[in-house]
Amino acid sequence: MNKAVIADIGGTNARFAVVDAAGVINKETVVDSSGFFIDPIKAVRGYLRDVGEESVKVGVLAVAGPVVEGRLENKDMNFSCSIRELGDSLAMDRFDIINDFLAQALSVPYLKDDDYIKISERGKKRDNSPMAVIGPGTGLGAGILVPLQDGSYQAIATEGGHVSAPFAVDDRVRPIIENVYEIMTEKGENYISAEDLISGRGLPNVYAAVKKSRKEDFNIIPKNSEITRLMVAGDAAAVETFNVFFYLLGVVAGNYAISCGAVGGVYLAGGMLLVPDIYHAFLKSEFREAFEDKGAASVFASSIPTFLITHKHPAFLGLSLLAKNKLKDM
Repeated sequence: MNKAVIADIGGTNARFAVVDAAGVINKETVVDSSGFFIDPIKAVRGYLRDVGEESVKVGVLAVAGPVVEGRLENKDMNFSCSIRELGDSLAMDRFDIINDFLAQALSVPYLKDDDYIKISERGKKRDNSPMAVIGPGTGLGAGILVPLQDGSYQAIATEGGHVSAPFAVDDRVRPIIENVYEIMTEKGENYISAEDLISGRGLPNVYAAVKKSRKEDFNIIPKNSEITRLMVAGDAAAVETFNVFFYLLGVVAGNYAISCGAVGGVYLAGGMLLVPDIYHAFLKSEFREAFEDKGAASVFASSIPTFLITHKHPAFLGLSLLAKNKLKDM
């Protein structure tokens, strides 16, 4: 039976698997993604060798970064490659690379009821309507699903995480965002994006800004795992950091939702919100209040439901569908 290799390559982890013509996913492996960005050929071949699938001739990879004119670009990882050249180097008969949140978006129509939870009772999902997917991992990814006349959906990759950092109407949060601007501009950063606040790499920026606002030392910032531990332990700066983080996620997700008319629902993805301690804090946060606070569009925003995807690897659902179609054509 023909098989395909699929992979979800983020800024931190690279998840590989093999899918057969029936769409069954096997031989899942998680490794540090830095190896892929250094040498993608070695990374893919190494995985196939390790799982005894070196004869595989079909591949579909989801990689963080925009795909433009046949090339994948990820400036954060200083990585660029031609999709066609990489496929040829791997001796693949059929090969493609898509944006990582395109794979997340593709999964949404196929999620089962126990693959996600609703955040807040507010908002009602409307069938055959646009949906949005957004969420923090190492970066801040975003995608859209547009309904088609035959009842299926067209998934669209976006770079919504790189929109300008939000302006906060909350008097508690605004000075912290201003501190982030000051800290980052001092480092030579002239453009501050939403991702610089709401992502794995953005969390330390928020923590430093909170520490500055509290007139505490912000020159040495711990790892995200330590900031999370401090939050659980009740450290005031860490607790405030996550409160701001969740609030800003609500602001940006709400902006994204009303911009693309996602009345079918907004689905939050990305590995960060599924870290158990972060997950529990998020469910008690002001995310939904910030999501709905849209002035004249608040009623519209409040009508849009929000969900948190809890499926272990939703990107694999999307990738397996693409791989299954490629295998069908062989």
